[in-house]
Amino acid sequence: MKTKSLLFALLVMLGSFTACDLIDDGTDDGGSNIINSDITTNTTWESGKTYVISGSIGVDGAILTIQPGVTVKFETGASLHIGYYNNATLIANGTSSKPIIFTSTAANPTAGAWEGITFWDNSLNSSMQYCKVQYAGKSNEGAVNVKTCAITFQNNTIDYAKTYGILVNSEGSFTSITNNTFSNCGDHPLRMSAKYMHTIGTGNVFNCLADKGVNIYAGDATGNITWRKLDKPYYIEGEIDFDNGTLTIEPGTILKFDANGSFHIGYYNNSTLIANGNSSNYIEFTSSASSPAAGAWDCVHLWDNNTSNTSFQYCKFKYAGKGSSSDRAALKASSTSFSLNNCEFSYSGGWGIYLFSSTYTGSGNTFTSCTLGDVGHN
Repeated sequence: MKTKSLLFALLVMLGSFTACDLIDDGTDDGGSNIINSDITTNTTWESGKTYVISGSIGVDGAILTIQPGVTVKFETGASLHIGYYNNATLIANGTSSKPIIFTSTAANPTAGAWEGITFWDNSLNSSMQYCKVQYAGKSNEGAVNVKTCAITFQNNTIDYAKTYGILVNSEGSFTSITNNTFSNCGDHPLRMSAKYMHTIGTGNVFNCLADKGVNIYAGDATGNITWRKLDKPYYIEGEIDFDNGTLTIEPGTILKFDANGSFHIGYYNNSTLIANGNSSNYIEFTSSASSPAAGAWDCVHLWDNNTSNTSFQYCKFKYAGKGSSSDRAALKASSTSFSLNNCEFSYSGGWGIYLFSSTYTGSGNTFTSCTLGDVGHN
């Protein structure tokens, strides 16, 4: 009896071990939760736990809530996608004492160890607050990517992005982007279109290479909006057009234009530009070239529908006046009027100012090394 009882007990124990081996509890040996399939029902990742992303994971038709204190690790090449096929939401709101960490599974990760987080067209009301995003991104993309949607992005840190910290497409924007820190990005920490440039909020810190900042690519802007002073310059690619509203540029703002850069006000609709710096915080329109020369970029151009309320005070116009035409200048005005006070024009490849049937009022303006002269008229 004792022998049979012992044999029976051993068989029960063996069966128990075999049954356990057959159960997949969704964790690895270190107690992490393995995520290797898309999320299509409302899901919560719980505080204090670690989740490992394997492959490309989509959140579609569902809300993914990540609680404070969660760590999300990504295997090599892994990524997280919100709202690619159906309406979806990511709520990743940590706290100052319990941030949410998005990082790599690698023991010694480098920039681009995983591919990043992308908010697609069907992302609704997504929010990241008090998150740390580390070692993400790939060539020509961001650690975080915002497609045709708007997200809340506050009190986050992006570190060691392969290229951009955040890449926003032409119709992507922010309901709020404040108090974030960007460090050690391979390129500009933030790249977005001119249309939503005004959604960039306050308190952001851009720790980046000396020739990098907030990268703005060509497009139209409209409405009663403000371009805020940042701790780094705006780097502008191509032509920006502002129409139908009032654009205010904060004192101390620096706008650097590439070789094709230009800035047009009031071409189609009534528009006003208020670019009023002060004696200790000039607004600067200049070149993005590392060693600029006269004529490195085109100009600021006020068109027929520019209103007489347009005002420049304590502005610097440097290295503009690109081209070979006789009317090239740093500041052009066509059939309009404006005010200009205490502004500096230097190293224009043409005139400092060129007026086409236009007038301006003001005083205290200076002109230095403008190739064709101070002010030209048609």
